[in-house]
Amino acid sequence: DKTDTLWEYLNTPIRDISGLRGNNFEQVLKMIGSASSRGVNREAFFVELGGFDTHSSVIPSLDDKLPTVDEAIDGFYNGLNEMNMLDKVTTIIISEFGRTISPNTNDGSDHGWGGNYFLFGGGLEGRRILGNYPEGFAESDPTNIGRGRILPTKSWDALWYGVSRWYGVDDDTDMDHVLPNNQIFGCDLLSEWDLYKTGNEKISGCGGSMISFDLSVNLNQPRYLTGKEQKNACSEAIQQVSNVLNRTTRCTITDQNIIKLEPNRRKQRDRTLMDSSFAVNFITTMVTRLPGPASDNTDVTDLVTAAEEALTNITADTSLFKNSTGEATVIKITEAPSQFPSILFSISPGPSISSSISSEP
Repeated sequence: DKTDTLWEYLNTPIRDISGLRGNNFEQVLKMIGSASSRGVNREAFFVELGGFDTHSSVIPSLDDKLPTVDEAIDGFYNGLNEMNMLDKVTTIIISEFGRTISPNTNDGSDHGWGGNYFLFGGGLEGRRILGNYPEGFAESDPTNIGRGRILPTKSWDALWYGVSRWYGVDDDTDMDHVLPNNQIFGCDLLSEWDLYKTGNEKISGCGGSMISFDLSVNLNQPRYLTGKEQKNACSEAIQQVSNVLNRTTRCTITDQNIIKLEPNRRKQRDRTLMDSSFAVNFITTMVTRLPGPASDNTDVTDLVTAAEEALTNITADTSLFKNSTGEATVIKITEAPSQFPSILFSISPGPSISSSISSEP
């Protein structure tokens, strides 16, 4: 039976993979080799190695551990190659978070933000860096937000979007379950087409007209929109616009700034009281692939009308934004047909990503 087959595979030597986690990789190779016998058409495996929280003596620690990682991955790569499975397995080497590129006083590296992740196999279009590599390592570099912490230019969701499509997550509803935040990043994701030689799936909803709106929501305290508020606002906008146009739509908030408004004066007995009020101003970009050509003004007008109406209702909804006064403004600022809209990194007083147009994903 399947249990006996699995037991036989797991106890049959395949190859000697050196390194601290070599045995784990060997077991993964055995599981991959037995997939057909077990009636499995796809699986995910996880192998980990700890000890990289190097708040002190980072160089000696890496000198000790990286050869182990290198040897184990080299053995796994060669094993996949010998099994003719290299193009059928995507291997992703990740860390839970990046680390500071400048040392602390203990010759260590502290918790950072942006990092790098390595992929091989799976028929990947390899030998490339996707995302923006820092222009330099000085504190003045725009991606350095202080103490050598690097600001990511691609999201965690960007990588996994394309890998998930390759893995077989074809339905958008399923993708929203696998990557609940993927909609927040609009079209700034890596599609299967971006990553794989044979990939043909591009980002659902992208490749059409792009409309940006300048919105302001009045609040009674100075703050940016939380991730949850951004997600809720865009989710409502996507649902409403998609229903009107009967087309997949994507939405992302690409800039935020806090504005102090003129104080409200009110009388209380013989005193005049002043209430401070603020607004958070943000840019929302809506993208949809319309049925007509990019030059069809009717389709673009339909998108503008549907999006503007939806966003007007959403920004005035006090249940979506904590401390909202219900006052809001919506102004259409740009409209542009885009083959594949992308989002590039920029700097502003608040968390900021400015939109641009590109001719390919």
